[in-house]
Amino acid sequence: MYAPANGAKSRYTGAEFTWQHLLDNGLGAHFQTTYTRSSSFDQNGNSTGPVNAVPPTTASISLIYEKGPISAAINYDWTSSFRQVCSQCTEIPGWPAISDHFGWMTATLHYHFTDRLDVYVDGRNLTNSIARTYLNGNRNLVWANGENTGQSSSGVGVGYSAFGRSYALGAAYRF
Repeated sequence: MYAPANGAKSRYTGAEFTWQHLLDNGLGAHFQTTYTRSSSFDQNGNSTGPVNAVPPTTASISLIYEKGPISAAINYDWTSSFRQVCSQCTEIPGWPAISDHFGWMTATLHYHFTDRLDVYVDGRNLTNSIARTYLNGNRNLVWANGENTGQSSSGVGVGYSAFGRSYALGAAYRF
């Protein structure tokens, strides 16, 4: 979710670690994790906690096959729980909106027929994951900001967002 956020000052620190290795037989693996810490401050210099919608930890792991005309991957992405909206920005002051941790699996298979033609099949959200955001972290209080009149915020991606599994079969031709 992208939305403007007003504040006097924000600070981000973090580290990202990535490892990838492919064997001669085409099999390989990829791992990536990112750690982010953030803090924000109001116009008086008082801390307002972490920056909204910034997960402190994300990770991704992939099994890869790249050999000849075949390219395939199975990937799992994970995001830790994080504060979606500050405690002064929800309907109940003092209760922030907390997004639950979220995992998502994808798989893809591409076949390279010629220098110009590829055929592929993709599967997304194979684990049928659901993104959830709760008021004050209480699992009985699903929270979404809804649409604010005159603003572009719509609540998409927060609350209870069930994307479902999706599959795509396609071809790509390069001119």
